[in-house]
Amino acid sequence: MVATMIHYGPWQVPIAVKHALCEDGRRRRARITAQADTFFSIPASVNVSGRTVSGFITGCEGEDGAQDYQFIAYSYGKNAAMLKRA
Repeated sequence: MVATMIHYGPWQVPIAVKHALCEDGRRRRARITAQADTFFSIPASVNVSGRTVSGFITGCEGEDGAQDYQFIAYSYGKNAAMLKRA
């Protein structure tokens, strides 16, 4: 399964990423929270067990060589430990 960026409006503003790969290996919907702060990342958040984890979306290459999106949590965030692998 490959993640897809969801755009809105005539300017194609990104609003979410469907099936973003998270650090714990699961795929979740990531909501984009602000304008891109660099060329390589976009601030975003995901919900894990009813809690919001903040971080960013970045592009990566999938297992089959296709473009994919990965969510990386900010390590200093309040709920960052919820995405760590057990």
